[in-house]
Amino acid sequence: KMVILVDEFGGTAGLVTLEDLIEEIVGEFRDEHDADDPIEFRDLGNGQVLIWGGTPVRDVEERLGIDLGEEFDTIGGFVFGGLNRVGRIGDSVAAGPGRLRIVSMRLRRIEYLAFEPAPVD
Repeated sequence: KMVILVDEFGGTAGLVTLEDLIEEIVGEFRDEHDADDPIEFRDLGNGQVLIWGGTPVRDVEERLGIDLGEEFDTIGGFVFGGLNRVGRIGDSVAAGPGRLRIVSMRLRRIEYLAFEPAPVD
């Protein structure tokens, strides 16, 4: 119930399942194998925001009104780059007018971060 696509050079170009084909025709549908989509942002109060590590950097920049540059695709990657090592829960990096702190991890991947604005004097 799947097809391997071949490009003009005889190399493998991709794989299409029957589910992929049906979803292209009738639209996305959920089944028992689909995982729940993670929540990308959750307000925690006092200006703090919980952020899923797989959230695109540009979405975080828009939500928080900050500029983090274009070096990384995801906010988790941004934090790894800032640390220059695999992070641990509690590690943080500067992010605009505040910090991004690792709240939870799954193996070596950042699952959730908290944006904490800089204290106001």
